Parts: sequence; structure tokens; C-alpha cells
Amino acid sequence: MGLFVRIARKLTLDQRKISPMAEKPNPCLGQQELIDEVQLHLMRISELSRATAEALAAGSEGLALEIDKEVERELGMKERAMGALHQHRKEHGC
Repeated sequence: MGLFVRIARKLTLDQRKISPMAEKPNPCLGQQELIDEVQLHLMRISELSRATAEALAAGSEGLALEIDKEVERELGMKERAMGALHQHRKEHGC
């Protein structure tokens, strides 16, 4: 299991402990999987953004441009995951 997945799952578990949603009985599994997916994309965007900033600081514009393309791709994936979450909630009343 990758570092991102472990961190995302830990964050998700920690948030459940303090979140008002934790008071609800057994959240919908499909909804939770979509939330986890969105969180993973957000974490990846954060890491890629930091790498872009570091590449620029080091004067590596070519590398920064390559990483920025990955940021854009990840943003698209995050938006699709958010759309799927919204659709799921709309259809299932979660």
C-alpha cells in the first residue's frame, strides 16, 4: 500500500473520530469510497503542487512544467470524483 493511501486512510479515520458525520449510523459504503477517492486526489494535488514549487525554486522550469501537467491531470480526476460523489448523493439520498 502506497504512502498516499496510508496517509489518506489515516486522515479519513481521524476525521471520522471528530466529524459530526461520525454520529450517523453506518455511512453508505459507496459514498465513503467516493469521499476516499476525492481525498486521495486532493492529497496528490497538494504533493504535486509542492514539487512544482520546489522545481521552480531550484530553477528547473522544464521539470516544473512536467509536474504542472500532472497537477492539471489530477485536478481533472478530482473533479470527476467530486461529480461522482455529488451524483451518488443525489441518487441515494446520502
